[in-house]
Amino acid sequence: MNKPILKSYGDQFDQHAGQISSGLDNDYQRQLFQRRAQIAGVQFRQDIVRHIVGQQDQYATDVLKGPLRRNRSTRRKSVIGAARGPPHRQGA
Repeated sequence: MNKPILKSYGDQFDQHAGQISSGLDNDYQRQLFQRRAQIAGVQFRQDIVRHIVGQQDQYATDVLKGPLRRNRSTRRKSVIGAARGPPHRQGA
């Protein structure tokens, strides 16, 4: 995904918070709401960053473990094959 997720979602959050704020009855309500919305916006962005980092870590782990699993599987097959001896040809 090439979309800047943090900016895109953060901008959407700010836009919706602004819409809610503009619908409030007085300046005091707007001020209180905007303060709380700023805190919620920071927490929201932190959660996005935490999620992105977690996904990147998981991807890196999967990329690392993929070849290790294939190597382990290949080694297991070669050990099993060696234990059985060379393949027998019929009719020889």
